[in-house]
Amino acid sequence: MSYKKVYSLLIILLLSLNGALAQRGSTGGGGWGIAPSIAYNPQTKSVAVGFRLNIKPSQNLRFVPQALYYPAFSFNKIHEYHIGLGVEYTVFKNKIVNLYPLLNVGYNAWLNTDDSDMKDAKSGTYLLELGAGISFTQSSVRPFLETRYNIKWKETSVHIGLLFVLGGNSRYKKRNRRRPVICPAYN
Repeated sequence: MSYKKVYSLLIILLLSLNGALAQRGSTGGGGWGIAPSIAYNPQTKSVAVGFRLNIKPSQNLRFVPQALYYPAFSFNKIHEYHIGLGVEYTVFKNKIVNLYPLLNVGYNAWLNTDDSDMKDAKSGTYLLELGAGISFTQSSVRPFLETRYNIKWKETSVHIGLLFVLGGNSRYKKRNRRRPVICPAYN
């Protein structure tokens, strides 16, 4: 399957989720955000830049479409990109941290397979990653840290980033919403 088909499927999924979020209303979900990130793979000693959407259809569940790009710099041995969809589920939450396991399914396009010593190096493969993450604070800017294990390639990666919460029903907004002032003479 080409990256165009994978990209098309992700867009269809996002549009479907958008409709579901619009109908969800004020029942604890409906939030969304964007997040730039940086990833490091210690096995290949490669650094990637990434971008993700964070779609929250319910209080604890999040769908995270994401893309990572490992550029062809002198320190990166691997030149590739990932496009995928993650699922995160918050298992612990307080005012400071959220802890969550995650599952990421995606497509990996390895762009410099000719430079590899591997016999069976393929330019495009599917991947499955399992991991865990932690995000900090309940504000509209949330730093996060994740670690993942790629089951196919038996590699780990570490991701750090900032989630900017842009929509939805956050407790912060509800708690700090200005109430109209009613004149005591009319009360």
